[in-house]
Amino acid sequence: MIARKKVAASSKKRILNDEQYAKSEQWLRENASKIDDPLNTSPEDRKECERLLKIFEATTRLMGDYMTAKDCQDDHTRKIYIANGVTTQEWLDEYQAAIDEQKG
Repeated sequence: MIARKKVAASSKKRILNDEQYAKSEQWLRENASKIDDPLNTSPEDRKECERLLKIFEATTRLMGDYMTAKDCQDDHTRKIYIANGVTTQEWLDEYQAAIDEQKG
Protein backbone atom coordinates (compact mmCIF):
# COMPACT_ATOMS: atom_id res chain seq x y z
CA MET A 1 0.00 0.00 0.00
CA ILE A 2 1.34 3.42 -0.93
CA ALA A 3 0.72 6.09 1.66
CA ARG A 4 -0.24 9.47 0.28
CA LYS A 5 1.35 12.63 1.57
CA LYS A 6 -0.37 13.92 4.66
CA VAL A 7 -1.09 17.55 5.40
CA ALA A 8 0.22 18.71 8.72
CA ALA A 9 -2.64 18.41 11.15
CA SER A 10 -2.09 22.00 12.19
CA SER A 11 -2.82 23.20 8.65
CA LYS A 12 -5.76 25.57 8.49
CA LYS A 13 -6.94 24.09 5.20
CA ARG A 14 -9.07 21.07 6.08
CA ILE A 15 -12.35 19.49 5.24
CA LEU A 16 -14.11 19.03 8.57
CA ASN A 17 -17.61 17.85 7.67
CA ASP A 18 -19.71 16.22 4.98
CA GLU A 19 -21.01 19.56 3.72
CA GLN A 20 -17.49 20.83 3.02
CA TYR A 21 -16.66 17.49 1.40
CA ALA A 22 -19.69 17.79 -0.91
CA LYS A 23 -18.74 21.36 -1.87
CA SER A 24 -15.21 20.21 -2.67
CA GLU A 25 -16.54 17.34 -4.74
CA GLN A 26 -18.82 19.73 -6.63
CA TRP A 27 -15.90 22.10 -7.31
CA LEU A 28 -13.87 19.20 -8.72
CA ARG A 29 -16.68 18.21 -11.07
CA GLU A 30 -17.22 21.78 -12.25
CA ASN A 31 -13.55 22.50 -12.87
CA ALA A 32 -12.14 19.19 -14.07
CA SER A 33 -13.03 19.93 -17.69
CA LYS A 34 -11.16 23.26 -17.47
CA ILE A 35 -7.87 21.47 -16.88
CA ASP A 36 -6.83 20.92 -20.46
CA ASP A 37 -3.75 19.37 -21.96
CA PRO A 38 -1.15 22.14 -21.49
CA LEU A 39 0.38 21.29 -24.86
CA ASN A 40 -2.82 22.20 -26.67
CA THR A 41 -3.47 25.59 -25.08
CA SER A 42 -2.10 29.11 -25.35
CA PRO A 43 0.48 30.31 -22.78
CA GLU A 44 -2.21 32.30 -20.93
CA ASP A 45 -4.48 29.27 -20.79
CA ARG A 46 -1.58 27.11 -19.63
CA LYS A 47 -1.06 29.32 -16.58
CA GLU A 48 -4.73 29.02 -15.67
CA CYS A 49 -4.61 25.24 -16.20
CA GLU A 50 -1.57 24.97 -13.94
CA ARG A 51 -3.27 27.07 -11.26
CA LEU A 52 -6.44 24.95 -11.43
CA LEU A 53 -4.40 21.74 -11.38
CA LYS A 54 -2.64 22.80 -8.15
CA ILE A 55 -6.01 23.57 -6.56
CA PHE A 56 -7.43 20.29 -7.89
CA GLU A 57 -4.54 18.28 -6.40
CA ALA A 58 -4.75 20.05 -3.03
CA THR A 59 -8.53 19.56 -2.92
CA THR A 60 -8.31 15.84 -3.68
CA ARG A 61 -5.63 15.47 -0.98
CA LEU A 62 -7.83 17.25 1.56
CA MET A 63 -10.79 15.07 0.56
CA GLY A 64 -8.64 11.97 1.07
CA ASP A 65 -7.51 13.22 4.48
CA TYR A 66 -11.12 13.78 5.51
CA MET A 67 -12.18 10.30 4.38
CA THR A 68 -9.21 8.75 6.21
CA ALA A 69 -10.17 10.56 9.41
CA LYS A 70 -13.80 9.56 8.93
CA ASP A 71 -12.91 5.91 8.25
CA CYS A 72 -10.72 5.84 11.35
CA GLN A 73 -13.62 6.59 13.66
CA ASP A 74 -13.95 2.80 13.71
CA ASP A 75 -11.24 1.37 16.01
CA HIS A 76 -10.59 -1.69 13.82
CA THR A 77 -10.08 0.41 10.68
CA ARG A 78 -7.93 2.87 12.64
CA LYS A 79 -5.58 0.07 13.69
CA ILE A 80 -5.30 -1.18 10.11
CA TYR A 81 -4.54 2.30 8.73
CA ILE A 82 -1.90 2.91 11.40
CA ALA A 83 -0.33 -0.55 10.96
CA ASN A 84 -0.02 0.02 7.21
CA GLY A 85 1.50 3.47 7.57
CA VAL A 86 -1.44 5.31 6.00
CA THR A 87 -1.71 7.55 9.02
CA THR A 88 -0.58 7.97 12.62
CA GLN A 89 -2.45 8.12 15.90
CA GLU A 90 -1.18 11.66 16.53
CA TRP A 91 -2.40 12.88 13.13
CA LEU A 92 -5.84 11.34 13.71
CA ASP A 93 -6.09 12.81 17.21
CA GLU A 94 -5.22 16.30 15.93
CA TYR A 95 -7.65 16.00 13.01
CA GLN A 96 -10.43 14.87 15.34
CA ALA A 97 -9.67 17.78 17.69
CA ALA A 98 -10.10 20.19 14.76
CA ILE A 99 -13.45 18.59 13.90
CA ASP A 100 -14.57 18.80 17.52
CA GLU A 101 -13.45 22.45 17.74
CA GLN A 102 -15.46 23.34 14.66
CA LYS A 103 -18.56 21.70 16.11
CA GLY A 104 -18.22 23.95 19.14
